[in-house]
Amino acid sequence: MWLKILVGLALLGGMGSFSGQARASGGDLIWPDEASYVLIGVPVASNVTFTAIDLAYAAQSKRTPRGAAIAETACSAAQLVLLTLFGAWLLEYPERVDGETKGYFIGYYAWTAALTAHGIVTLATEPSRKQRRAAARSWDVAVAPGPQAQGGAVTLRGVW
Repeated sequence: MWLKILVGLALLGGMGSFSGQARASGGDLIWPDEASYVLIGVPVASNVTFTAIDLAYAAQSKRTPRGAAIAETACSAAQLVLLTLFGAWLLEYPERVDGETKGYFIGYYAWTAALTAHGIVTLATEPSRKQRRAAARSWDVAVAPGPQAQGGAVTLRGVW
């Protein structure tokens, strides 16, 4: 019960007003806006960070590193659980939340779900240790210019 109220206050307090204090239904719990900024700002900052990491690696045509995928999955999945609880609260008391806040909530929920799915897919499709070792042992054959200007020599990169 308290978890639903705290998450709801964080989302409603952070999106609804930017001054004063948010109150729980009945007025018995007063929640300062600064706490709402932290409870909203930290998850949003983590989503922005993980999105930037994913886009930076995608722009280089590289896979997101395993550690980043683990962190992305853990943070996003935790947020998704809390957002699902808040969504259940929204369905229970739809008259307490305006349409604009519901739109923000649905958009943020979809963004977090996409990050969670990306982290899970990245981890699930990661090459096995055996495949990584085999790729590290393979030798690439390359042509390098020789000491004379007349031709080149075939070398094994990484060997000599």
